[in-house]
Amino acid sequence: MKIILLFNLLLTVLLANQTQNENIINIYFKEIIGFILILTIFIIFVLLKKNKDDKKQVIDVFNEKEVAIDESITIEKTDGINKHKSTAPAIKRKKIQQYTKKRKDDFKDFKNSRIMLAEDNMINQKVVSGLLSTSGIQIVMVDDGLEAIKFLEKDNDFCIILMDANMPNMDGYEATRLIRQNENYNHITVIALSGDVGPDDVKKMKDAGMQEHLEKPLKINALYSVLAAYSFKRKNIVDLNESINITDKQELYTELGIEVCGGDEDFYKEILNDFINDYSDVTSKIQNFLNNGKFSEVDKLLLDISGVVANIGATNIKNLVKEFKLSIKTPEDEKYILIFKKYAKHFEALKNEVKDYLKSSNCLEICKNSVK
Repeated sequence: MKIILLFNLLLTVLLANQTQNENIINIYFKEIIGFILILTIFIIFVLLKKNKDDKKQVIDVFNEKEVAIDESITIEKTDGINKHKSTAPAIKRKKIQQYTKKRKDDFKDFKNSRIMLAEDNMINQKVVSGLLSTSGIQIVMVDDGLEAIKFLEKDNDFCIILMDANMPNMDGYEATRLIRQNENYNHITVIALSGDVGPDDVKKMKDAGMQEHLEKPLKINALYSVLAAYSFKRKNIVDLNESINITDKQELYTELGIEVCGGDEDFYKEILNDFINDYSDVTSKIQNFLNNGKFSEVDKLLLDISGVVANIGATNIKNLVKEFKLSIKTPEDEKYILIFKKYAKHFEALKNEVKDYLKSSNCLEICKNSVK
């Protein structure tokens, strides 16, 4: 701006002294024209640079916004993954004891464990299934990572996934990353299977979320060592009559149930009859599912029961069901066994109270009718 004012001042001076300086202009005409041209070019250059800087500043502002948006997306994704991890056990590596001289029969130590094998090579599938055929381990086989993910969406009751790193359709790396991002099965231990044993390859597997690496061809001692560290044996629940201390609290709050039914006691009694008819054997169903490692089926049943007991006014057992549901998310610690037995006691008490209430209500009805 100062340069433009100086230029205008120079022109003004030259015009004001046109007569006096006419000879000087004639003498230095070329120099003056050259100076004016240079000055003009300089001014244009300054203006263009200023305009470019202004544009750059605008672009930088937009870039900052774009970066901020990208970062928020990254943070959101990261938060999403962390959120999943927070609702299920964090991925942990365990100290592995190296076993030697193990035989096929030794895998019976992991009876009732449930394992998925994601492997596209038929011979490798046969080797693993052959090693575990008499162990009592429940093994499910899929041909690639995509099949593994689809299967987990329907059934995620596995303690370990043996994951081939390189498979068609979806490799083990991508499948493991998807597993780690899903709260329904990100607690499952993923063990990589690969012939690649270089440090970079192993690091890539760990970065994807695989806890350990088993080298191909598979060695029986190495497989046993990994299963010993990461598998868990599901104990069959047999005795439900063992002494478990439960409080003598009331299980059925009829006034709450009648309130839920809009004050209609006859309708409430109808609901209670349905409860007895439909849920009398639910405890044995849950027990059977637990003994067969079908924790997702247990979860579905408990979700159903939670709504039913809330409708009939059994608030105490509703809270216990919530605790039960949480315990089966981490079956390896076996806390669910004690909670199930506690639940079974309370549920039996609830059924007895429902029957007593219906019986007393029926007696009252009979008495009223006889008086009439």
